Amino acid sequence: MKKETSQVRSEEMKVDPITFQVIYNYLLSAAREMGTTMLRTAHSVIFSEGYDFSCAILDSDGELVATANYCPVHLAAIGYSSSQSIMEIGIENIFPGDVIIHNDPYRGGTHITDVVILKPIFYDDILVGFAANRAHQLDMGGKVPGGFAGDATDIFQEGLRIPPVKWYEKGKERKDIKDIFLSNVRLPKDQEGDLNAQLASDISAERRVKALCAKYGVDTVKAVMSQIKDYSERRLRKEIEKIPDGKYSYEDFLENDGITFDP
Repeated sequence: MKKETSQVRSEEMKVDPITFQVIYNYLLSAAREMGTTMLRTAHSVIFSEGYDFSCAILDSDGELVATANYCPVHLAAIGYSSSQSIMEIGIENIFPGDVIIHNDPYRGGTHITDVVILKPIFYDDILVGFAANRAHQLDMGGKVPGGFAGDATDIFQEGLRIPPVKWYEKGKERKDIKDIFLSNVRLPKDQEGDLNAQLASDISAERRVKALCAKYGVDTVKAVMSQIKDYSERRLRKEIEKIPDGKYSYEDFLENDGITFDP
């Protein structure tokens, strides 16, 4: 009930432009700090040099409100995969201290090696939003190291699929979940470090958003998150208006499917 009441108040609240910009840029800064945390705690070069990850802050509905410039291809998928995780687990079953992991491409993902770590952010028992990290793990099992089998004929040859599941539950690690993950990859020591780097990234965002709520109040922060989406919509519509009216089409060709050389 406390969660629902706060949501209604936040949606009705209008925040002045200066406060909006201060909080909006704070959230962007927090997302960039998530990336810095990833770079400094990663065990593999795919994070520290390849920058093959994305960091984001989502609202309590799992919709994107702030991100950092790392791997743009993840940005759409991180919202879909996070929303799918929330829907499958159920918002009523998400508590402080929980951490959700999943990598299933059929649940809003990109490919199996991109793993999502999702952490809810609570303040005074109110769900403010989520910290989300999506990163390319070195290996997820499968028929070849790294998971890029050019001759794969189905997804099962690419590696381990993990549906949305809690890695941490109310602050306590479920070691069985981590053991399943590490037992199916070729570089468990390095990848355990990279998983922890992803988690540390989410924790840094949680800390920053809690500090923001302490200063401005939960209702104000949630109201700004809602208005960020409205602001983004207005900007996108303005860009679409610049495109001349007309019909647009596109064609491309794939010479072969990687299995045979037939066109």
